[in-house]
Amino acid sequence: MTVLNMSFSKFLADNNVSEMTISKEIAEKWCCRRVDEGHKMWANRTGIYRQFAIYLNKNGYSAYIPPMPQRYITEYIPYIFTKEEILNIFDAADKYDAQRLNSYQKIMPLLVRLLFSTGLRISEVANLKYSDVDLSSGVLYIFDGKNGNDRIVPMHESLTNLLREYDEKYNKNNTYFFETLRHTQISTNACYKNFRKILFASGIPHQGRGKGPRLHDTRHTFAVHSLQYMIEQGLDIYVSLPYLSVYLGHKSITATEQYVRLTAEAYPELAEIISKYTGRVIPEV
Repeated sequence: MTVLNMSFSKFLADNNVSEMTISKEIAEKWCCRRVDEGHKMWANRTGIYRQFAIYLNKNGYSAYIPPMPQRYITEYIPYIFTKEEILNIFDAADKYDAQRLNSYQKIMPLLVRLLFSTGLRISEVANLKYSDVDLSSGVLYIFDGKNGNDRIVPMHESLTNLLREYDEKYNKNNTYFFETLRHTQISTNACYKNFRKILFASGIPHQGRGKGPRLHDTRHTFAVHSLQYMIEQGLDIYVSLPYLSVYLGHKSITATEQYVRLTAEAYPELAEIISKYTGRVIPEV
């Protein structure tokens, strides 16, 4: 902040601004996005200036207040794993580093199954405490998820049985359900790195930073496959969407509707069926 203030002061001096007035021309010149400046840094710099300009106006000085930069929208297209690819990932995870038992070799086989089967965020899995897992009823309790939401996540019986087996084998007085061999909370970054190795072993190459597939794509895949199943069962999508929205912990159903578009892209044969329900949700290309 101090460095930015000094830079802005020098900018005003270099542009011969000597009065307590900031014109539109000067403000836009300062807020103009610079070469090789990231969107986050640009928005942060512009936001700081806006707050300063608002402060000046409240105190009787004239200062132009520019609009905030538009929210950054990533162009990344989520990778939707096929059912065959998911089975290959499970197989690769089971064989992962089998020569020696390390923390993530014991965790990853169950972790990837949990992600693909429930659509949980990796942060929610890492924060899952032992007391949040009800193995008798097959329910996960997610507290303080994204947007501060709490929710209950029912599991299929087969997944619950796998969690029971893991619990009996590894969980001894654990605070978190998934812990390292040193009984520390697992790292989401380490999970991502191990997932990339499993992808490689399963024949799915990573395309590079920002291109995926990402660990978060397991969540997109769960949602798309769930919608596909609903459509094949003849269910009305917009009757089903609210249930999926709550299950995923979305703040609103609008966030869930993006998966309708992904479903149409992943399964073109379902696009005509989807269009009967979605109307303008899926734009024409």
